[in-house]
Amino acid sequence: MSSFDILIIGSGFAGASAAYYLSQKPGLKIALVDQENQLGQHASGLNAGLFRQALLDPQVLDWTQESYHHLKNPPADWKEKSIYQASGSLFKDQIQNLKKYSQILSQAQIPHQLLNAKEIQDFFWKTEKDQGPWLFLPQDGIVQTRAYLNNLVQASQSRSVQLKLTWQVKSIKRHQNLWQIKNQTDQSLEGKILINAAGAWAGQLAQASQLQAPPFSIYRRHLFISAQGKKSLKDLPYYWDLEKNLYFRQDPQGLLLCTGDEEAHPPEKAKVEEGIWSALQKNFAQYLPKLDYGKRLQAWACLRTKGPQGKMLVDWDSQVPNFFWIAGLGGHGLSASLGLGKFASQKILTKL
Repeated sequence: MSSFDILIIGSGFAGASAAYYLSQKPGLKIALVDQENQLGQHASGLNAGLFRQALLDPQVLDWTQESYHHLKNPPADWKEKSIYQASGSLFKDQIQNLKKYSQILSQAQIPHQLLNAKEIQDFFWKTEKDQGPWLFLPQDGIVQTRAYLNNLVQASQSRSVQLKLTWQVKSIKRHQNLWQIKNQTDQSLEGKILINAAGAWAGQLAQASQLQAPPFSIYRRHLFISAQGKKSLKDLPYYWDLEKNLYFRQDPQGLLLCTGDEEAHPPEKAKVEEGIWSALQKNFAQYLPKLDYGKRLQAWACLRTKGPQGKMLVDWDSQVPNFFWIAGLGGHGLSASLGLGKFASQKILTKL
C-alpha cells in the first residue's frame, strides 16, 4: 500500500486548486485520484467558462480575486498563459437585487457600473421595452476551462503530486489514525488527511463508506453552441439574465447559449435531453427576441452541486478527524477555484 500525507479525491477545480497550493509546501506527498481517464470530464471541463464576480457571498467573492489575479497575471508554473479574455459581463435582474450586488462589489472595491438603456444602446439584443438597469463588470470574462484545469494539475505534478486517473474510489475507511481508500481493482492508498473534492459524487462517496454526508443538491444543466447569427458578439460582454436564469456568450463557432435548466439528477454522467433545446428557443424568443443565432451545432449536459443552504462546503468534517470537504460549489468552482484552494490549503497545513 502506497502512503501519502494527503489524499485528494476528485481532480476538478476543487481538488486541483487544493493540490496546486498544497504542493507548494516542500516535502509533502500528495495523491490526486479521479475515476475518469482524463481531466475535465464533468463540471470543471464542461461548464460555460464564465468568470463571474457578481456574487452575494462576500467570502466567495473574495476567493474569486485570487483566481482573477492568476488569470490576468499567469504564474511561471502555468504551461498555457493566454487562457483568459476579459470580455466583461452584463447582468439583468430586478433593481433591488442589482443594488445588493453593487453594494457588495463596492465594499470589495471591484469595478462595476449600473447602466441604463441609453448607455447600452449598442447592445443589439436590447428591446425598446427593456429600460434596465443592467450591472456591468468590466473585469469579468471567458476562461478556457480545460487549459486552466490542465495548468493547475500539471504545475502540481511538477512538484509533489501523483495524479492517478481511472482510479474509482470504492471504499473509504479509517485505520490506525490514517485514511485508506480502495479502488475498483482493490488497489489501496493511505494518507494522514483525506480531501473529498468529488463533485456530484462527494455525498454518495461518503455515505457508501458509512460516513455522514451533508445534504447536497445535484442538478443537471444543458449548454448549447449555435452558429453565428447575422451580428457578431465578438468583443461584447457575456450576458446573464439572473431573473429568467438564461445567458449567452461569444464562442469561436458562434454563440454559447443556456436556458438555466435545473433538474434534480443522480450522481452519474448527464445525458442530453432533446426537449431542452426547444425550451431554450422558446425562452430566448420571449425574453431576448432580438438575439440572432444560427442553427444548433453542439449540445452537452453536466452536473451542478449545491451544498447545505446553497453554500459551498470548504471545511473540516465535524464528525471524523482529518477529513476535509471541498464540495457543493454550485457552479462557481471556476470563479472561486484558486481562492478556495488557497483557503483550504491553509486550513489543512495546520494539521501537518
